Amino acid sequence: MLHCCESKFDSQSRRLADAYAAQSRVVRARVEAAAEQAKERLVPLAETAALRARPVVDSAIAKVADIVTTDIKPHLAELREQAAPIIADASKRGHLAAAALAGVAPVVVEPVVAKRRRHPILKFLGIAALLAVIGLLVRAILDSRDDSWEKDDIFDDDHDDVPAEEIIVVEEPLQGVIPMDEPPADPLRYGPDSFIGQEPPAGFDIKANERSMKYHVPTAIGYQRCVTDIWFNSPEAAERAGFTRALR
Repeated sequence: MLHCCESKFDSQSRRLADAYAAQSRVVRARVEAAAEQAKERLVPLAETAALRARPVVDSAIAKVADIVTTDIKPHLAELREQAAPIIADASKRGHLAAAALAGVAPVVVEPVVAKRRRHPILKFLGIAALLAVIGLLVRAILDSRDDSWEKDDIFDDDHDDVPAEEIIVVEEPLQGVIPMDEPPADPLRYGPDSFIGQEPPAGFDIKANERSMKYHVPTAIGYQRCVTDIWFNSPEAAERAGFTRALR
């Protein structure tokens, strides 16, 4: 009877072991399938995340490199330049102290200063500044040529073309001579859109110079310096009258 019970127990144990083994195989298969599905889903997501993060990482690397180049390196170079005399002096003092202790005449060794290489950006900025200065000089020369007629007009004299020996300066009025008024200027000499006088009507804000045959608009730089009594109500009217626009 005992033998019968042992055989029944063995058979039940084998059945349970087989059931556990089968269940383990099922669970393992399910876990492997779930892992494969997760891998199929996560790998594309990881690749997409890496692609999206790459520009951010590149931008961060570029910013760090820019900070290192523009801020950290110049600061370190400045600190190194400031510390170089101190280090050289300390080295010299140490050398003298060691020579004094050894009873040997000290030999002063001059420090070798390495030549500093100019940064390409500094060289480019120097060339750009030089070109800018040359451009300003050229512009100043051209502007002075264009403005010379205005200065001449301020001190204009109707006798510029008359020799000096033919000009008679009368300092006092002649006795018994009644001065005659000059004939008034024709206000429409340059057309109906022009005005000749010191107080032009509204709308006539274009200044013209009869000597140089140039005109100034209110926004021009030399508008305030131009002294004239010829006015137009538009640039077109001045050009129809034969005037050309001043460069300034």
